[in-house]
Amino acid sequence: MRNLLLIVLALMLITAVSCHHQQPAQTPAPKQVDIQAIVDLLTQQQMAYAQAWSNKDFAAISEMWSHDPDITIWGPAVRDRVEGWEGPNGVKAWYESAMASMSKVDFKINGLKIKVSPDGTAAVVTYYVDNDFVDNNGKPGKMNPRVTVVKVLQDGAWKQIHGDASYSIEEVKAMK
Repeated sequence: MRNLLLIVLALMLITAVSCHHQQPAQTPAPKQVDIQAIVDLLTQQQMAYAQAWSNKDFAAISEMWSHDPDITIWGPAVRDRVEGWEGPNGVKAWYESAMASMSKVDFKINGLKIKVSPDGTAAVVTYYVDNDFVDNNGKPGKMNPRVTVVKVLQDGAWKQIHGDASYSIEEVKAMK
């Protein structure tokens, strides 16, 4: 009888354990990304970029760029890719040279469009530039490129990793 009682208790214990239903592990809810807040922030940053150009504020522009060795620019005046932050063919040298060639700059952005990735870590920014400038010889000039920028979130800050300024065929012909 005692063995029967132990067997019944063991069966009850086995039944209780097997009937206990384990809840599946809770996966965290996907992080909600506030795309509009990112667009608003990037809009402010792009307007600050325009102001930095107008002020020839290289330090501000430098802060907006990633300083990685594989960042790139397709400049409007040369065929070769500008690559990396440092070096004679780097983004830093490109900006320093461009800014040094102008005594006065009035850089305006219009038609700004920003597309943010669904996970909120990358963005493509496009806009038109109206850049009225005076070169170092006092000669006024005007540049109106279409610009595409790629930005990524790096260590909690939005950094530019690519830029492209392009012109229409008619604009290129007029420059010659």
